[in-house]
Amino acid sequence: MPRFTIARSATIFQILKYANGTTKEFFQIGLSPNQTGISVYILGIEDKTYLAQTYAKELGKAKVTGYCIKFKTLKDINVDVLGAAVRYGVESSRGK
Repeated sequence: MPRFTIARSATIFQILKYANGTTKEFFQIGLSPNQTGISVYILGIEDKTYLAQTYAKELGKAKVTGYCIKFKTLKDINVDVLGAAVRYGVESSRGK
């Protein structure tokens, strides 16, 4: 099975800023197992259509929304494409 890595070993966080001005550190990449499968959250992407337009066709049997990729099992998707989407999310939010 293909593997992917992100070239940073530290946990990746972003800063959320609320309307009242308070801030909070929050994960940028999240993984959530649930009753219907697995959800991978990629937060911090400015264009909420980018993931779907860029990765959905090549990803396989997955639902792609603005910041979430949902699939039933790893064998249903192209893991290399998932890795590319995660790397894009990390790289696109650097320097924010």
